[in-house]
Amino acid sequence: MASFPTISNGFTITTASNSLSYQQIVNSLASWQYKAKELYLYSNSQSQLSNTYTFLKQTSDGHSLARPDSIALSPYQYQNAFYWKFEEGKNIFDNNTFFQFNLNPYASLQLMFYVDFHNSGSLTLGQ
Repeated sequence: MASFPTISNGFTITTASNSLSYQQIVNSLASWQYKAKELYLYSNSQSQLSNTYTFLKQTSDGHSLARPDSIALSPYQYQNAFYWKFEEGKNIFDNNTFFQFNLNPYASLQLMFYVDFHNSGSLTLGQ
């Protein structure tokens, strides 16, 4: 299982296999779909974790659906990390999916997606 890029002053590739490159992940999105089950976020600031993250899905006929979402951190949480579990089948990544967020000034953010391969004959915009 591959982990998607870690963002910190450019892209650093982190994968379970040393032989898998980021370009191979990008190229595979044209033929494979990934079902995101969970997202691990780590930042040097809690305010970065509580930003809005948008899942944008576009179909080949031009329709799109933007689904902004955010993490509800506990007021008692002191860690700058969060495991964000997704509803089954809600976030399918393919070559028409974008994951957008704003990176705060002087902040760093590490993202690791835990995914399964998704095999579907038709793409939907989600529920």
